[in-house]
Amino acid sequence: MSYLLSKWLDPALAVFTGSLAFYLSETNPRTMPEKGETLRELMSWKMEMRRQAVQEREAAEAQEFLAGASKKD
Repeated sequence: MSYLLSKWLDPALAVFTGSLAFYLSETNPRTMPEKGETLRELMSWKMEMRRQAVQEREAAEAQEFLAGASKKD
């Protein structure tokens, strides 16, 4: 197998190049996403949605547990 630079430097170069391309696309005024559409904002929105879903699921499980405990009494 032939490598461009070396076995370990090629993947590092790829990660650096991808990170730089992402940074430039997020900060360049022509390609910049609209406010509220950046990756950081979308990730925080998704994490908040997931957190809410977990809280709702836990609340439902607690209700079921309490309902089952009251039936046994």
